[in-house]
Amino acid sequence: MNPPSYVVGDFDAKEIRFQHESSGVVDYARLYATNAFMDKDGRRIMAGHIRGFKPHRGWNGCMSLPRVLTLDKNKTLIQTPAPELKKLRGQHRRIENLNVVSATERLDGIEGDTMEIVAEFAPSNAAAFGLQVRCSDDGTKALTIR
Repeated sequence: MNPPSYVVGDFDAKEIRFQHESSGVVDYARLYATNAFMDKDGRRIMAGHIRGFKPHRGWNGCMSLPRVLTLDKNKTLIQTPAPELKKLRGQHRRIENLNVVSATERLDGIEGDTMEIVAEFAPSNAAAFGLQVRCSDDGTKALTIR
């Protein structure tokens, strides 16, 4: 299945003609059944369903977070999380300059069922790098993001 795409341009309904200005991919996360609307502030908001979860669970997806859609100066689609999502945030923790070399480091006190993670990596010459989340107490099971 190809990722959903978008096209920017002007449509002339009288001559059934479309003047194409730019195009691209909307989402690589297997988003489908998207809904977009204009809110009271004139922002275009989009959300959709994300598919691709393990089979035989009785469901196969979840709703994406709402995104504000804009176009940059080149008419490329820009998507940013809706600022209202900040209201969902709780306790904030910040860890800076963490240097992990060829090892796994567990961060004490960082746990929960939901969290937002902003991470920057400087991989140097690492063959692989990333995060493990949703770890079991003994560390033997985790969801790896790499």
